[in-house]
Amino acid sequence: MSGYLNNLLGWLGSYLPQDEQGWIEDMRIEAQHVPNGLARVGFLWGGVQAVFGEIIRRHIGPRRLGQGLLSLALLLLCTGGVLFATGMEDPRVRMTFYSLLTLYAIAGGLCWWALDVMKRFVLFCAVALMGIWIFLGLGGAASLVLPLGFLRAFSIEQAAMMVCLYIIASYLTWVEGAARA
Repeated sequence: MSGYLNNLLGWLGSYLPQDEQGWIEDMRIEAQHVPNGLARVGFLWGGVQAVFGEIIRRHIGPRRLGQGLLSLALLLLCTGGVLFATGMEDPRVRMTFYSLLTLYAIAGGLCWWALDVMKRFVLFCAVALMGIWIFLGLGGAASLVLPLGFLRAFSIEQAAMMVCLYIIASYLTWVEGAARA
């Protein structure tokens, strides 16, 4: 196994510029001094992870990688949410979940496509959800046959989630700007 990882480390190192491959060769030489077995495999595995991370950082970039991971997370949230919501008995609550999952799916698509547009979208959604929370608390909706307590708690919770998405998108916008500073 350590021979395979040593070869993999050398192969991955070939994807880096020639002047930055020295540390990889040093790691391969150092691995020969680590006792055989699990310790050597662990050392080489850590080297493979470091080289792979460097390749990803150079060829994809932290911002694009973060956008992809956030989009994937939102897609998984929507998939799990749809599976969860199909088992709900109350059609009004189920429709609330479906509506909100649509907003998350749009946010995920916007995250992949244009991060600045996604920031504006989730900020608008957060303000709208806080408006729903206020409207349901005013008593004007008391005549409606809705689970008001649930909808009120759900809307403020989702507004907070949208604010979190805004903060994440703001960080992703900033992350590559720091490298140039």
